[in-house]
Amino acid sequence: MSARNGCHKLLDGPQVEAVKKIYEGPGDIYGKPIYFGYMPGGELDPGGWGSNITGLAPGASCSPLSTTTTCPGQWDYAESFFQSMVFDNPSWDFHTWEYRTDMPYTDNA
Repeated sequence: MSARNGCHKLLDGPQVEAVKKIYEGPGDIYGKPIYFGYMPGGELDPGGWGSNITGLAPGASCSPLSTTTTCPGQWDYAESFFQSMVFDNPSWDFHTWEYRTDMPYTDNA
C-alpha cells in the first residue's frame, strides 16, 4: 500500500493505518472485535468503498442538513439504526455517542 525502495508512493503512513483499521473491523474499547472488517480488493469498484465506506467526494458533509449525495451508504444505515432502533429518537446525533454507556443499548436493539 505504501512506497518501498523509491517506488511511487500510494498512501502515506497514517493513510495506510486507516486502511488497515477498515480491513480489521471495529473493536470495543479493549480491542476485542465486535464486527468483521472488509476484504481487500473492492476499494475501486463502482459499488465499493466510494459508495459504501468513504463517500464519493472528499470532505462531504453527512449531516442531516446535507443536500449532497456523496455520503457513504453505510452512514444512512448506521444513522437510521441508532435513531430508530437503538435510541427511539429521530433527533439522535452521533456526536453524543459514548461507548461505555451506549454500547449496551446497541447490544439489546
